[in-house]
Amino acid sequence: VTTHMLSAEKATERGKATGRKWKGGVFSPTDGTADTSRAVPVAARGIMAAGGSVHQYCTARGIELSAGRVSGVVTEAGTIRTRTVVMAGGAWASS
Repeated sequence: VTTHMLSAEKATERGKATGRKWKGGVFSPTDGTADTSRAVPVAARGIMAAGGSVHQYCTARGIELSAGRVSGVVTEAGTIRTRTVVMAGGAWASS
């Protein structure tokens, strides 16, 4: 993905609809977007069709590692043992 660093002036100009002054930014003219209301259910169906499981409305607290590899996901409902994780929390996930 082509990405350009923006100065405060350029970022503020690009983000003028926000009414804010920006300290800087990043512009990626060739990246894309997805309609998450359509993309996420399709991804979930694909994961389940491949034998995986999908856990919704279950807060993940951390990822466990064993010998440097994923071994589980710690959730509010307990630990789920797995070797593969798809983190689909999006850009608004805290960490």
